[in-house]
Amino acid sequence: MTMFALRIAKPGDDDMPMILAGEIVLSCTHGGELLPWIGPAFRGVVARRLKDRVCRQPQAERETRWAHCKGCPFLNSCIYGSAFETQASSELAPRFGSDGARAITLSPEFPVGPYLNRNDTLRIIIKWIDPLPDAWPLLLAAITHAMAEEGIGPDHVRFNIDSTSTTKMTLDAAALPTTLSADAHILNNITISLGSPLVLNTRDDSGRRASLQHPRFADLFRASVRTLRQLFAISGQTLEIDWPALNAAAERIPTIHANYQPFRQHKWSNRTLQGFDVHAVTGSAAFADIPAPLIPWIQWGGFLHVGTHRVAGAGAWRLSM
Repeated sequence: MTMFALRIAKPGDDDMPMILAGEIVLSCTHGGELLPWIGPAFRGVVARRLKDRVCRQPQAERETRWAHCKGCPFLNSCIYGSAFETQASSELAPRFGSDGARAITLSPEFPVGPYLNRNDTLRIIIKWIDPLPDAWPLLLAAITHAMAEEGIGPDHVRFNIDSTSTTKMTLDAAALPTTLSADAHILNNITISLGSPLVLNTRDDSGRRASLQHPRFADLFRASVRTLRQLFAISGQTLEIDWPALNAAAERIPTIHANYQPFRQHKWSNRTLQGFDVHAVTGSAAFADIPAPLIPWIQWGGFLHVGTHRVAGAGAWRLSM
């Protein structure tokens, strides 16, 4: 299926948000056990190495006063801050979510393991919205040293970089339908297959947050719109759409078949020194009677990831007919 809203960057596209899409293949040099979803661990060690390399704050204050970078005068000109901190986003971002969206996603293949041997390979997909100049070489350097010296998990599974590639793409707002016409083409059977754990939250009857374990098409559509609005806001742009019409259309789409499985994995945060269980869902679902104008939003959302922990690769999917 064509990615309607994504295309390779061309001269003259400077007015559009740019995506640097990268692929890194790692080769294992020291094996060991790994959790199925290593996105949080990979994100943590790489982000820490990158911050150590580029942060202009005194080292003694780097993980105390400036642990979350909020208020740092160098934030928007810092490669680490512009990638991993929501505060570096445009002032428009808070309008579309309390936490904004990170400009980068680091997405290791899923699932991994449970054991990697020497010479086994691991594929990492990276998407980066409007990276600063020279950002990619610095990120590669951080990944190289993090994987070779520290590794991932209790066994410190370590890697060398085997190969890398990059492509520049554009976020073309003109390819995202802003309303729904009466004669819109209807697609009768679309399957959405999750490529990583999906973390979407809802509220239970008592008002407490709970993991959404059976997302409908409307849930995936709203998560896609939320992410896209936030990412456009990073570039200082606003997406204006006929939200009532599009959301109502998404609500009417029935689920033909769902094959979701609950996913739970413990996560430890070195910044907050706290551990907690991530509750997510994996699997797939098929939907019917979908107006074609909704498809680019869903395609783009799956490509750029949605929901909580998208910076660590959560919330990716692919479409098939």
